[in-house]
Amino acid sequence: MAPIISALSKCFDSLRSDMPIDPVIRDWLQTAPSFLPPDTGLSVPERRSRMKAAYVAAMAELVGADPRLAAVRVEDATVPYGSRGVRVRVYRPPLPDGDSVPAFVHLFGGGWWQSTFDGPDMIELCRRTALDAGVIVVQVDYALAPERPYPAALEEAYAVLGWLAGGVDGLPVDPGAIAVGGVSAGANLAAALCRLARDRGGPAIALQVLEVPALDATLELYDVSVLSALGSGDDSRPAPSLVEAWDGYVGSADRADPYVSPVRAADFAGLPAALILTAEFDPLWREGRAYGDALADAGVRVVSVTYGGQIHGAPSLSALSASSRAWRAQVSWALRTLPGGW
Repeated sequence: MAPIISALSKCFDSLRSDMPIDPVIRDWLQTAPSFLPPDTGLSVPERRSRMKAAYVAAMAELVGADPRLAAVRVEDATVPYGSRGVRVRVYRPPLPDGDSVPAFVHLFGGGWWQSTFDGPDMIELCRRTALDAGVIVVQVDYALAPERPYPAALEEAYAVLGWLAGGVDGLPVDPGAIAVGGVSAGANLAAALCRLARDRGGPAIALQVLEVPALDATLELYDVSVLSALGSGDDSRPAPSLVEAWDGYVGSADRADPYVSPVRAADFAGLPAALILTAEFDPLWREGRAYGDALADAGVRVVSVTYGGQIHGAPSLSALSASSRAWRAQVSWALRTLPGGW
């Protein structure tokens, strides 16, 4: 099926410049609140708290309720690591007795500093993925920048991966069928986690699922032309909020470090198969496509699709948009192919 999807993707890309923003999403953008309070002297924790309140309220109204998702059991746990451990949330769908199943380590978005771990859209996303794909989803509440910059979040994600692959009592996970993925900043961490696991000799990762990934801290691939299409006004430089997010996460590290900017790596051989989903009206779209091309050139199996008319928030907009629902279905399809893959 992958060659067919890849061919469709290429045909679609030839048309993407002529497609307008999905009108339903365009209308929603007119009324959607800003989740990023301006920097008016507030501390990072204060800004984070204000952002979370607006974000949770808006997403709770948007997501609604799906009674099917009540079948997914949700429980929190703490993975031993350092002095505080790492909180995770485990989403377990109805499973056959005695069978081990694939697992999906999920890393939320939010620019590395805004936690969306408890966001209604992220909870709904994880529940739906668990149910539709038949996998155990492990959501990671990783360390936030700028208080704890790179590599804190990446190392915590690696600790969770090792914990899961090593076997957890009562959690029937197939260690040969573990996928990792995330949204935006979380997708950055997922791609870096794949490289880290490869370079350290394990644990094995069967698949990486990257949604609207931020993969280039140098910002050389950032498509500023998209900003005017979104009505953001200034299309001469990257959005200040993104610059601030990268600055806080990178800290004193090298922006071209492949664990910071996975698309800047020199070697892509031996990395897991990848599903990469990007959005036409997302300034980050080039980063995901370039990463997919680099993986494919190295002989890695890749399905890379750019959704026309879509924006950076596509993974959370399935209640509004048919293409967002197709997006989520494609993630579930990829995870259902585990452990062998497509």
